[in-house]
Amino acid sequence: MRNLPYNVQKGLQRDISGSRDPIEHFTAADTLTNNETGKICTNLGAVGAVIISLPTSAKKGMKFTFAVMAAQTFSINPGASGGIYVGGSKLADDTDLSSSEIGEAVTLVSDDNGDWFVSGKEGQWGLGETVGAGINYGTSTGTDTIILTLAPALGAYVAGVELTFKPGGDNTGACTINVNGLGAKNIKTQTGVDPASADIDATGIAKVVYDGTNFVLLNPATTTD
Repeated sequence: MRNLPYNVQKGLQRDISGSRDPIEHFTAADTLTNNETGKICTNLGAVGAVIISLPTSAKKGMKFTFAVMAAQTFSINPGASGGIYVGGSKLADDTDLSSSEIGEAVTLVSDDNGDWFVSGKEGQWGLGETVGAGINYGTSTGTDTIILTLAPALGAYVAGVELTFKPGGDNTGACTINVNGLGAKNIKTQTGVDPASADIDATGIAKVVYDGTNFVLLNPATTTD
């Protein structure tokens, strides 16, 4: 349990000792209810992907913690009329939050509008995609108008989302990237200018992070930021 957050470790210790504690290990899809608020949910024992749906009519202040304890995709779904806020930005309604890295955990708290807020997080949780080996990785097409398709698909552009991709060709200057049809976003260097020609090198791997407005190229091949 050393890789788990403190509150999850303590909850599991109380569960093991026999005292009453809201711990449940899910090995198949399930839907939570308001009466289960405070529960710590894990995927211990799962041999495949598990998706847990949050209450569809949650009262304000409902809280659930999710901890990955098996190296399988563990996903949280807010429902068709609800979304999850991460870092102040709301994901599209019905977009899953997912992880498959043992030791990662996230706590969600409901508002009174059918949405949920991340109140605590350990590690990275994918925004509508699987987290693990090959996080947010794909092969793009295009040179200055870059198209990147991830599977599972990226759910939304949220500040902090990092992508790694094999470029389909060298850029020639200013360029954009469109991920899973979410819309084209400019790619800039860390100083806020357009990449130089071949900063995105087809012989290498490009890494970008979304800052809320643009994707920032973290490893330009020619430009020194």
